[in-house]
Amino acid sequence: MGYGLPRTHNDDHGVYYYDGESWTDHLTLGGPVDIRCMAVDKENAVWVGTDNGVWSYIDGEWRQYTDENAPTGRIHLSVVGGNDTMWIVDYSGNTFSYDGSEWQQHGFLGGKNCIAEDNNGNLWIGTDNGVYRYTPDPVTNAVNREPAPESIALIASPNPFNPATTIAFTIPEYGPATLTVYNLAGQKVRTLLDTPMSAGSHTIVWDGTDGTGRSVAAGVYLTRLMAGDMKATGKMAFIK
Repeated sequence: MGYGLPRTHNDDHGVYYYDGESWTDHLTLGGPVDIRCMAVDKENAVWVGTDNGVWSYIDGEWRQYTDENAPTGRIHLSVVGGNDTMWIVDYSGNTFSYDGSEWQQHGFLGGKNCIAEDNNGNLWIGTDNGVYRYTPDPVTNAVNREPAPESIALIASPNPFNPATTIAFTIPEYGPATLTVYNLAGQKVRTLLDTPMSAGSHTIVWDGTDGTGRSVAAGVYLTRLMAGDMKATGKMAFIK
């Protein structure tokens, strides 16, 4: 018995349940379509990533999540953590978690291809640039969280770097944020981030390539973070 994603005769895509004898079509029950990934937690709640965000099937009812910070675009990957925290990665490379009460965004890491959680609660992410481990901050994920930072900050490490550097930044409140790399002539090299972000600390990896995927020349580059009315600028050196 279980849930599946078979292709129907008219090429619709939705959620189906197999009880060992027959399939139940959840399209007729108000379920989502255009499914990209699926996970089931310990309470047998079904979590579905679609082209239009995240849905769940709990106690016989489908629900689409449109809460603040919830992913609303095309979902790429999903996994249920050991404490039933739902982890979601969208097609832009943004990572989200849902603890049953609210959504959090945990930054951007481009080219994500697979995701898994180990027994210690660490999140392992396979990307186009290698494997990364993300350890959720117990303070950040606690019910009583530390106050959000009052200003934005930006730092890259390692610096100088080759082949990649991790850019850490803080945002004081939820809202649109952009992180862009420029050369010293003021020309835009690549936009690393252009999406709403939650308040708090985030990281993003730059692999030394431009917007077309080509490696940039060795030299000094500027990073500019804009969040609301605030902005921060940093420098980093790419070496070969």
